[in-house]
Amino acid sequence: MNRKKFITLWIAAALLSSCSSDWEPDMQPCEQQPIRLTAVATAVPGQTRAASTDDLQNTAFAAGEDVAVYMVDCDGTATYTATPYRYRTSAAVSGQNELTYYSDATTASLLCYPIDAASNVDVYAFYPYSRFASVSNRETTDLDVTVSNDQSTVANYRASDVMIATPVTDHSRYPKDDNTINLQFRHVMARLVIRLKQGVHAGSSSPITATELAGTTITIGNIATEATMNMTTGAVTAGDNAATVTVASNADLAFYYDNADAAIGTTEYAIVLPAQALSSTNTITITTGDGETITGTLPDIDLTAGSSTVLTITVNDSGIEATRTNYSATSGQKWEKIPEGALSGQFSVSGSTMVYFSKGNLQYVGTWQFATNQWDYFGNSQSDDHRDLFGWGTGNNPNEISEDNSIYSSYNEWGANAITNGGNTANKWRTLTRNEWQYLLFSRTTTTNLATSNARFAKAYVNSKYGLIIFPNHYIHPSDVTVPSYINDASSGFGTNYNTTNWAKMEAAGAAFIPNAGYRTGSTFTSVANIGYYWSATSGSSNSSANILFISASKLITNVGADRYSGRPVRLVQNVQ
Repeated sequence: MNRKKFITLWIAAALLSSCSSDWEPDMQPCEQQPIRLTAVATAVPGQTRAASTDDLQNTAFAAGEDVAVYMVDCDGTATYTATPYRYRTSAAVSGQNELTYYSDATTASLLCYPIDAASNVDVYAFYPYSRFASVSNRETTDLDVTVSNDQSTVANYRASDVMIATPVTDHSRYPKDDNTINLQFRHVMARLVIRLKQGVHAGSSSPITATELAGTTITIGNIATEATMNMTTGAVTAGDNAATVTVASNADLAFYYDNADAAIGTTEYAIVLPAQALSSTNTITITTGDGETITGTLPDIDLTAGSSTVLTITVNDSGIEATRTNYSATSGQKWEKIPEGALSGQFSVSGSTMVYFSKGNLQYVGTWQFATNQWDYFGNSQSDDHRDLFGWGTGNNPNEISEDNSIYSSYNEWGANAITNGGNTANKWRTLTRNEWQYLLFSRTTTTNLATSNARFAKAYVNSKYGLIIFPNHYIHPSDVTVPSYINDASSGFGTNYNTTNWAKMEAAGAAFIPNAGYRTGSTFTSVANIGYYWSATSGSSNSSANILFISASKLITNVGADRYSGRPVRLVQNVQ
C-alpha cells in the first residue's frame, strides 16, 4: 500500500551553557539557549518521505524551495523577536544536513529559547517563504494571500500553493526540553486539475488532433483569487474579487487524452485557488494549438480547502463537455482521491494507517448500500430486504437472525461485498478492529480549531439523533457553527444539537457521525435511538462473543464484549492509499 507522504521537520535542541540563569529583556545572544533547526527525512512511523514525481510538490517540496519558520513566546510577550528563517533542499554549509535553516543564502542559523526555564514557545511554519518573510508579528490574526492570475508556469503555481504546518493549527506550546517538534505541512488552498480529451470538429467525425490539444491555452473567468488566511488555524476565506486565471499555455503543461480515454500526453497540470464554489457563472475558454477558440461554462464544483477536483473536458468545435472527480489532501501533501461513498476526512486508526469513513451506516436492502445520511438507521423496522442490525460477521448472510452463537463462529467481512453507492466493487471496505477504534478515539494526534488539544470526538445530536461526532486528523470547524461541547469527554452526556444545515457544513469539513442505532435480539429491539453498539472485526474472549464500540450518555468504551448473535450496526471504512 502506498502510504501518505509528509514533509516532517525535527527540531533538535542543543542546550548550550549560558552567561546567566535569569533571562532579561536586554540579554546578550550568549544568554539564550539555542535550538539547532535541522530537517531530516524521518517521517511518521510507517510512512515515508519521497521526492515529488510531478515537480509540483504533490508529495514533497521541490528542490530549492524555502519555508518560513518563526518562534515566539507562547504568552504573547515581547521576549523574542519573531525573525523568519528558511531552509533549502541542498546544503550550503559543510557538515550540515541537506535541509538546513538559513538566515541568508549561505549562513546556517539558530533560533533561541528564552533563558527563563518556565518559558515555552510556539513554532510557526508556512510555505511559500515569500508570502511570510515580511510578517514579524505572530499576533496578527489574518494575512492577505493572493494566488497568481497566471499559473501557466511551475513557479507561479508553487507561489500560489499556500501550506501551513500542523502545530500552527492547534497553537502547540513547546517546552525547552521537548527536542522532537514535528511539523507536518498541509495544503490550505483547493486544487483544480484540468485534463483535456479529444472531441471532434463540427460537422464531421474528424477528431481534434493531439497537436491541437498540446498547444492549448485555457482560461477560467470569474475566479476569486484574493483571500485571507487565519494564521493560527490555517482557515482561508475567499474574497469577492473576480479575475480570469490562465491555466495552461504550452505543450509541456497539458494533460490530454484521445477519444477512447488513452493518454496521449503525460504531464498533469493544476491551478491552486482559495476554496470557493464554481458554476455556470465561470466561463472556460480553450484556444487550441491551431488558434481555434472554444468556450463553455463549468459544472457546479465546490472547491474546498485541502481538496482537489479533476475536471476532464472533452473539446469539440461546438463546445465542451466536462466531468469531474473529487480528491482530498487534508492530511498531508499528497492529493488523494476520495473513494465513492466516503467522507472527505481522513482519520488515523494506527501509527501507520489512515482511513475514510463511509457516508452512512451499512444497510442491506436486497443489495448492499450505505445510508443516505449519517444519522439514518432503520431502528425497529427490520426485514429481509430492509436491515441494518446484523449478527457478527454476517457479510455472507445478512438475514441470519438465529440466537445460536455457534452459527456465527466464522467472521465474514461485510466490506467484502460490492456496495452499490460505495464504488460497487468487492473488497473495497472493511470493519475497524477493537484496537483501531481505541487508537482513533483515544490516542491519535489531531489538528483542529476547536480550542482543545487533539480534539478527537464529541457526543452530540445531529438532526435530533444521539450519536458520536468524530473529527478527522485535520479539521477546520466552520466559523458560523457552534463549537461542540464535551470534546474528548467519554463520560459526558450528549451536548450540542446540530440541525441539518449546520451539520452539512461540518460534514463538508470531513466530520463523521456515528448514530445511536440500538441493537436487536432475534426480533426484539433494545435502546434504539439511545445507545450505540457498533461491531468491530475483533472476536471476544470466548467463541460466543465479539467486541463492540459502546456509546452511551455516560460511557464511550471500545472493549465491550457482546453475543455474536445479537444484531448490531456496522460502519465501514476504506484505507487511504
